[in-house]
Amino acid sequence: MGSRSLRLAQVQSHLRRDVETAGGQSEWSRQRGVTRSYLNRVLHGQKPIGQQICRALGLRKVTSPTETEVLQLLHREIRKAGSQAEWARRNAVNRTYLNKVLNRRKSAGPAILDALQIETVTVYI
Repeated sequence: MGSRSLRLAQVQSHLRRDVETAGGQSEWSRQRGVTRSYLNRVLHGQKPIGQQICRALGLRKVTSPTETEVLQLLHREIRKAGSQAEWARRNAVNRTYLNKVLNRRKSAGPAILDALQIETVTVYI
């Protein structure tokens, strides 16, 4: 595949072709060490493409902005607001959840990303 970046739909298409070439989900799963039920859920859009499948396809998942970049922006915005509690109140974000994100115990989800006006982009290399 080289070093070009792929979007999710392209990776899903590549995965489907790879499974077909292997002779089906069971055979592909056996060859790659991925459970068939997980593969099936990914193929039907019930689960995201995770590390196991990326590795099996020889891909690496890259998200922009990075978690570090999101946290830097979040820290700046909290300083402007005066406190975590005030920022959380202004943006209708649970303060406990915000604290867990700041301490890297949780990832920033849609509520925080929306409040920061950030749209993430994921590509596969």
